[in-house]
Amino acid sequence: MLVIIAGSSGSGKNTIIKEVLKQNPSYKFMPSITTREMRDGEQEGDPYFFVSESEFDRKIVSGEMMEWVEVHKGTFYGISNEVYRKMSKVYPVLIKDIDVDGVNNAKRAGVDVVSIFINVADKDALRQRLIIRGTTPEDIERRMSRYDYEKEKSKTMDYIVENNTELDLPIAISKVNDIIKQELEKRK
Repeated sequence: MLVIIAGSSGSGKNTIIKEVLKQNPSYKFMPSITTREMRDGEQEGDPYFFVSESEFDRKIVSGEMMEWVEVHKGTFYGISNEVYRKMSKVYPVLIKDIDVDGVNNAKRAGVDVVSIFINVADKDALRQRLIIRGTTPEDIERRMSRYDYEKEKSKTMDYIVENNTELDLPIAISKVNDIIKQELEKRK
């Protein structure tokens, strides 16, 4: 089962994913492929495989990508069919954070997907999280410009989990854990 966590930048997706993985050692984070530059603290395969745009295009044309999307102009992200196949044989739950458009693409690929949208209802609170993270003003505006679009797309998700304040975070983690366990139970 592929659990996809989506939401606006700063919604807490990665924090929730890390905690759910820590609490459930049989689950695994699934890396995806991107054309963006590697950042400090990242390494090849964790959390992404980094490729050139031409290599990414080749993977699309050859049918190697389960889903892919251009999130920000010129920056592509996607899930490899091969990585998914290999990892799904070993782990009962694969967790991945992807863009809201990528969720529907993965579902269309015929993969067993459970989608969870992490919602932050307060746009100003979301902006403050990005500022605290040290995001540049230009990057904040680029990310915030997607907020309304992502909120609208959240209606296509299987679940919506609120993460509005720091007090909500433990509740959001618990809800995501409960959703996964519930979905696993349905598949028995």
